[in-house]
Amino acid sequence: MSFLNTIKQKIGSYFLGRLKENDRDVNTRNFELSKSIGLLFNAKSESDFILVKQYRKHLQSEYGIKQVEALGWINEKEMPDFTVTQRGFTFINETQTNWHLKPEGEEYVKFVNSSFDILIDLSFDEIISLRFALVQSKAQMKVGRYHEKDYQLYDLTLNLADNTLLDEYLRQADKYLNLIKP
Repeated sequence: MSFLNTIKQKIGSYFLGRLKENDRDVNTRNFELSKSIGLLFNAKSESDFILVKQYRKHLQSEYGIKQVEALGWINEKEMPDFTVTQRGFTFINETQTNWHLKPEGEEYVKFVNSSFDILIDLSFDEIISLRFALVQSKAQMKVGRYHEKDYQLYDLTLNLADNTLLDEYLRQADKYLNLIKP
């Protein structure tokens, strides 16, 4: 990571820590009771994107969830080919963030202002731009992987081994979100 990126990360973390969470009605949900789901993910490879795309289809076909929207982070200056015209997906990269890595733009604002029944954070790494989306989201329930540093950002955390891969994380999210009986 370059010196400039390190500085941006530190400043972004500072502003993220000062950001107040959006007003939202916290409501414990399961897939059965959900009509809309948001997904946050790191699109570091096309294979990760394909897994999230399959999971999106799974949520729609298995549980009948009509609205499943995903916000993916691309850690490249130019968007890869797989990001072009993907229905239900919004992709952001550093060119769509301000100087402290907070995302900007119409699609981002639309995503964070959506009152998803459940927002599932599928990112394993601390990506400041996705953390802004997580904090600003008006989702009724936020689910993510347990991290000692920021577990308080979630309403439900999954404590998985550090070497857990995305496909296993998706299975565990599915399992535990089906066990909830509000």
